[in-house]
Amino acid sequence: MPTRGLSLAGFLDPVSAMNHFRMACVPKDPSDSALMHEWNTAKGMLGPAVEKAGLPDIRPLPATANDHFHTLRTKWPQWANVEFVEIEIDPLLAFQLTIDCERSEYHCGLLSATPKLVDLLPVCLPTTQSTEDIKASQALHGQSIVIKSRSANVRILQQGCFADESKIGVLFGVSAPHAHVVRWQGKCYLHNGFHRALGCRAAGATHLPCILRDVESEQEVGFQQGTLTAALLQSSNPPTVGHFTNNRAYGVALRKMTKILHVSWAEHYMPDE
Repeated sequence: MPTRGLSLAGFLDPVSAMNHFRMACVPKDPSDSALMHEWNTAKGMLGPAVEKAGLPDIRPLPATANDHFHTLRTKWPQWANVEFVEIEIDPLLAFQLTIDCERSEYHCGLLSATPKLVDLLPVCLPTTQSTEDIKASQALHGQSIVIKSRSANVRILQQGCFADESKIGVLFGVSAPHAHVVRWQGKCYLHNGFHRALGCRAAGATHLPCILRDVESEQEVGFQQGTLTAALLQSSNPPTVGHFTNNRAYGVALRKMTKILHVSWAEHYMPDE
């Protein structure tokens, strides 16, 4: 069964949009004419450029949250030197093409109307790692393992040689579950936490407690295959989180996807000469 989602397909060219509707979504009518109509509808919903795109209001967080951040830094040492702030949601630049509304409700469905900071902190900057359903199956005569999960947060964290333990392979796990904004060339991009941002905004919050980091390259922003492009995000009318939160994204039925990690190994002899 598909899941309810929102798409920024209106920012795509027509051919890319039709491929997106066919591959990432479950269209009611997959014909070219029907999908072209959907693209035109999605494009018409975008409206004018979002005010202050990439330039959100940024507020320091109160000292009352220091104990929360101390726990975060203890459990996630990579956040030892990052800045924690409250940041305005709508102007954040958005490179992610879709948001799964059901996943957003999973994270934020218990938020009260117009939530306060104390309500948002455990949602946006949780101090415990989220648990995900992960299945592993061994195959190919004991020389391969396939790891499956419905969560895109399950990923390879390290790979290669682990010299300290005389091991090679991959270390996999669940990525840090925190709302995360990066600033590149003076503009702020939502790096992680799209589902939380949509859910918090739907509950009435205007600002998101999050990590804020300055980065030096577009790769660090998070652009990759399947995301909206850096050129589009740097244009005069870029996609923002505000397109998702203010009914300017197109409603779609998203295909449910499974994340697959495949690890294999073998032994061989090779001649020295």
